[in-house]
Amino acid sequence: MSMNPIAPKLPNAFIPEERVNLALSSKIDAIYKHEEIIWKVRVGYLAILYTGLTFLLGQRNVLADLTTMDSAAWLIIFFLILGFSLSAFMVDLAYLRKRLRIIVIRDMLIDAAYNPRCRLRNKDLYMLLQIGSERPLEEHFPEGDKKLRLKLNWNIKRILLPIYAATPLLAFVLFLSVYLHRLFVWLVSRG
Repeated sequence: MSMNPIAPKLPNAFIPEERVNLALSSKIDAIYKHEEIIWKVRVGYLAILYTGLTFLLGQRNVLADLTTMDSAAWLIIFFLILGFSLSAFMVDLAYLRKRLRIIVIRDMLIDAAYNPRCRLRNKDLYMLLQIGSERPLEEHFPEGDKKLRLKLNWNIKRILLPIYAATPLLAFVLFLSVYLHRLFVWLVSRG
């Protein structure tokens, strides 16, 4: 028996250390690939949205005529922004969920392989080697599913919502301020 404290404990004789290391390596590669896709989605969203808005607002000279634009034009712009933002949010969320699932699986695999106090059974360790970003965790690993949900909620609140909600919220505030300005002008003109 090895006395090295960082050597895998691997209670399962049919799962060699090389298999665990290969699984960990593939999980790390998958995490980086998902991260790359996520940032392409985010950067693409911002570039397309703000380029489109700049082009649209510049073509019609809208910035000079904010208060004279009709409500239908404002609503069209708002719903285009909202729809595009929701679409990008959903794509980002899907890849983020996969990435976080892989991170949780990797952490559980490291714990199972290197922590002598880990309580995973042999069949669970073997399943961790096979599970990927698509399979749900809740059926076999409820604790892992709980960790996934915590990480996902944190990322949604701190990263996704600021990215994807800021522009629709600004567009709504701008639309509301123009509408209230028109209402105020109308009320003043009525006496």
